[in-house]
Amino acid sequence: MKNKRVGGARSFRVRPTTRAITVDDVIRDLLELLKQVGNDPSHVERAVRRVGAMPLNELRPYEHSAAIGDLLTLWHQDPRFTDDSGNPLPLKFKGRARSFGELARESIPGISAKQVLQDLHELGAVATDSRGYVYPLRRSLNVYQDKELATTYTLSTLRWFIKTLSHNLESEPSNADQLFNRIAWNGVFPTKDIPKLKLWLSKHGQSLLLSADNWMMDRAKHEQSRRSDGKSAQIAVGLYMAVDET
Repeated sequence: MKNKRVGGARSFRVRPTTRAITVDDVIRDLLELLKQVGNDPSHVERAVRRVGAMPLNELRPYEHSAAIGDLLTLWHQDPRFTDDSGNPLPLKFKGRARSFGELARESIPGISAKQVLQDLHELGAVATDSRGYVYPLRRSLNVYQDKELATTYTLSTLRWFIKTLSHNLESEPSNADQLFNRIAWNGVFPTKDIPKLKLWLSKHGQSLLLSADNWMMDRAKHEQSRRSDGKSAQIAVGLYMAVDET
């Protein structure tokens, strides 16, 4: 393959892959992934149906990482639940204002605050002191620390990604309705530098996601204050790193 120039970028040489990716390859990888997240086929089928069919407000937060993420994000960003320095405040479980109950009801409606607190304790995301105040131990949650949460997160993320690709395939390339979908690809990346790339992504990627998180939260609060038409959607913005050493 000859050197290829893209726009005004410096030319580079790409080593061709051994063969094209086929539908069978994708299906095989998908089946292997489903085996990883379930002990048996029936478990996988139940998990897929549960995640695909149930609306967000019917899922327990322990089973849906996005719901827990909403609560932790609100706790760290909303002035009602932060101090003058922008740090999350310890919250009493009950109260008319600045209570954990208020935070839970707003973040995860339809689920009791008591259940939310129990799940957060089990996941190590919060702690309660001797005075009864609840305070967060982390801003986000490592979903892979818990098998059930990791299973649901994996299936949810896979579903979101498939929906993005499906949406873009069904719309015109020039249509502004297409969802954002870009990748940075390199076919000859040195394996020894993978740890360095992961560190780079952890630093810069986290900053990008935090900015996106803040922007979406600000827009959501702005629309609520304007009493708009009430229409809303679940939005997911993610960064992923894939390594194929074959």
